[in-house]
Amino acid sequence: MDEPLKKRRELYKNIKRRYFYKTRKTREFLEFAKKISSEELRDNIHAFTKSPSIKEAIFTLKDLIGSSTWVSVAYMKHIITVVKFLQSSESLPLPKQDFIVNQVANKNVISPQYASNAEIFEAIYNDLTRENDELEYKSRLKLAPHKITIVLVSGVFNELFKTAAFEKGCEQICKELKAKYFVAKVGGAKGVKHNAALLKDQLENYIKKHPTEKLWIVAFSKGGVDSLHYLRHNEEFANKHINGISTIASPIIGSSRADQKILLAIRSLQNLAKNYLFTRDKLERDLFAIKLQESVSSKVQGKWFKNNYKELPKKLFYTALGLRASWHESHLGMIATKIILPTKEANDGIVDICQSQFPDYFKAYNLGIIKGHHLIGYRLSSYSQDILIKAHIIFLQYMGRL
Repeated sequence: MDEPLKKRRELYKNIKRRYFYKTRKTREFLEFAKKISSEELRDNIHAFTKSPSIKEAIFTLKDLIGSSTWVSVAYMKHIITVVKFLQSSESLPLPKQDFIVNQVANKNVISPQYASNAEIFEAIYNDLTRENDELEYKSRLKLAPHKITIVLVSGVFNELFKTAAFEKGCEQICKELKAKYFVAKVGGAKGVKHNAALLKDQLENYIKKHPTEKLWIVAFSKGGVDSLHYLRHNEEFANKHINGISTIASPIIGSSRADQKILLAIRSLQNLAKNYLFTRDKLERDLFAIKLQESVSSKVQGKWFKNNYKELPKKLFYTALGLRASWHESHLGMIATKIILPTKEANDGIVDICQSQFPDYFKAYNLGIIKGHHLIGYRLSSYSQDILIKAHIIFLQYMGRL
């Protein structure tokens, strides 16, 4: 058999193996989604029949809609995987990525001139993804045991979800690392001042009970903004008890969407209502989550970061990762957001990627952009959250920050 033909047959076999492995995984996820959805719906119906109320009815309806969406997405993903065999364009890692992975695995220094922090993180993330997608591939990258305690901080309207952003993946990684995590409670529709105060109370109370532990804040979306505001005013505590903060899809310098005409009009409407329509005892009501909108406004948050970045704790590490998704790759809710609040910049459905990175004048690890829409962090997502958390840890361990 001639060499070219042998290589083509081997390549075809590899594609075939990957195809059957991925279809099996999407089928398993579909069965898992159906099982969990039916169990939760049964529990909700039981709770409603036992104690009928409008609140329980709303919870049941919300979970029914969420579970239906979850199962539908799982079905769609499985179908797409099944019909995508002949369209497969997967390839082995590029030589540069392979070299980076070898250097990281062997703890060798990589010259900044050869690869940026974003390229190093991308190589780590791609290698772990490949291990997840290919049955026979084993990554050389391994987690070193670490006693870090992860603090998960969610973003806007997190109360709509049963778990915090990336909690599913964090739980898996903590089992592997024998590490700990807890979810910080913040108001999904509240402003940064309110949530920064909540974070202060919770983190200080936790350290009182666990004085020897070191914290790592993993903040999603607006949770990253809330966390930065908290750190700005709690430098002494942070330098002593917090290793660093990693933001995922956070509008670090604000979001342009919060400054679009439709939202500006809503703010004006509430101000008008406060001034002329409501009695004095209702003046403080935030009908349209104005505090939230102002917190992520590029005009407000962008100015705040520029004026306050020098006051952020110096001993901590700071990382930022952005997400990017085309409209057809997004969750239905993200597609709607792209239509209602359009922007010319690439984004994940909510946050523009250029606003999800730390500015050049601030010393931080910008980890670049990966593929994903703004809701990949929640439990109903089929996204491999553990890979993303694991990639962060391996990168930070390689950099000597964890």
